[in-house]
Order: sequence, then C-alpha cells, then structure tokens
Amino acid sequence: MTTTPHEIPLGTAMRGQNGRMYVRAQAAGTVANDTAVVLTETGGAFTFVAGAGAFTTRAGADCLRRSLRIESNAI
Repeated sequence: MTTTPHEIPLGTAMRGQNGRMYVRAQAAGTVANDTAVVLTETGGAFTFVAGAGAFTTRAGADCLRRSLRIESNAI
C-alpha cells in the first residue's frame, strides 16, 4: 500500500509563534535561501521571485522551483 503525504495547499497562510505570517507558495525559478521575495497570486497560483518584497525565504530553504512557506518581513 502506498500513500501520498498530505501537502498544505498553496496560498495557505498561518501565523507562527514568532508573530509573523507564513504563506505556502511556489518558487517561480531559482531563489537563494534567506532572500527577500515578491509574492504574486494569479488565478490561484501563489508564486514568488527574488526582489524587494514583503516576504523572505528562510535560511536553509531549498528554493529551486519548490513549494515552501515564506515568512513575512514584518509582524
């Protein structure tokens, strides 16, 4: 029997214990870890690219066209 791990849907937002918002999104290309990013929502697709945005990828994140939680820069 095989199972598929449950994945949090893209666009899901949650507040962390540190008070910051986290959003699950998909990298639109290669983005270095611990980098400011711009989050875009188009037709239900939540993607991010490197840039002076309101979110940051976390240190140690593998951002090569992967989906992951990005962290808001402000509380």
